[in-house]
Amino acid sequence: MSDPSADIAIDTDMFASLIRGDMSDLEHFLELLAQKLEAGVPGVSRIERKGLFTKRVHMIHFEAGPSRLSIEKHSGGLRATRAKVVRGVSIRSEEIVLDAWVQELAAALARMAEESAAAREALTKLVMGK
Repeated sequence: MSDPSADIAIDTDMFASLIRGDMSDLEHFLELLAQKLEAGVPGVSRIERKGLFTKRVHMIHFEAGPSRLSIEKHSGGLRATRAKVVRGVSIRSEEIVLDAWVQELAAALARMAEESAAAREALTKLVMGK
């Protein structure tokens, strides 16, 4: 008998569209993305919050194999970066456009779901909103 969660296709474009959500409000987008990553894949995401009374998401880091994807509030917008990481140390970092960052994050999530039943279950819950 096959696992029903294995029947759910891992589609990078689907993950990307779910991550993008409503990007018209970038601060809300960052908060929502942080909530989804903390709930779905807490071991590979790290959220930095800043604020005196109410802590708001300032930066998100996501470990994607040999890369670290980061997104942060920057000058009224968002700045997305990809860093090459070797033994936990970032040896090269480059700024990338937000859409490319979202696509890379979605691809990393899809790979995680393909490699691990636990990750697949967590990401399925994330996608289904449960």
